[in-house]
Amino acid sequence: MTVNEHDRIDQVSVGPDGRLALVMVEERSYRDGDVAVLCEDFRRKMNSYVHAVRSGYAEQLARERGLAEVAGVDIILFCDTQPPAVVEQIIGLVNRELSDEGIAARWESWAPDAVGIDVIERALVTEAVEMIGDGWDFALLWVTVVGASGAAGVQVRRVDGTVDNVRPSEGLLQLLTEHKRASYDAETGTWLSGQISIADPDRYRAAFSNSEISEWMPSPSVDDLRAEFTAFSRPGSAIPDWVRRQLS
Repeated sequence: MTVNEHDRIDQVSVGPDGRLALVMVEERSYRDGDVAVLCEDFRRKMNSYVHAVRSGYAEQLARERGLAEVAGVDIILFCDTQPPAVVEQIIGLVNRELSDEGIAARWESWAPDAVGIDVIERALVTEAVEMIGDGWDFALLWVTVVGASGAAGVQVRRVDGTVDNVRPSEGLLQLLTEHKRASYDAETGTWLSGQISIADPDRYRAAFSNSEISEWMPSPSVDDLRAEFTAFSRPGSAIPDWVRRQLS
């Protein structure tokens, strides 16, 4: 995701203090990118978020997440490096001028070593919930990524009992890629498949496997298996038996 999607609220969550968090994610690098363009995108995105608060749209999002009364709103920029002075000046301006309206702003690092898996999973759930819309009571986000190939989707049970299968958005696929990379461990590798069961935006359970792929998910090719263990190396003892049989 990038902040050039000016009118999009990237992620929404509710903090334990009752404050609503409106998150924007900048995957482009402030260090290597066109700083003038990135700063202008941020300015326009911040204006959009402030408008969402003032227009009552943020309060509507809060009610959808079970928050009857909003204690305040935090606007948070996630990026991989410290943003340039212009971005920090805009953040400071928001904190000075809009604190009386309960609005605060800050930036946090999106670097892999600074963002926990739980943060990425919350973002995945938020993205999935936005994709499937209203009128549902359960959703299952599933994914398998091995080597250069992968598949994902969201199966949704609607309140009328019907079941839909929703194609993943580009934002969801990007978050899944980040989740897989952030999950890597030299001793166990990273996940091959996973599922997130979602009862509502704040109640979900994630289960990712480094060794199994369900029978109903697409099966990886031999080339993809080789590419997987080249990209995410692990000790031979951590390679599943079924993979060894296919590679032999």
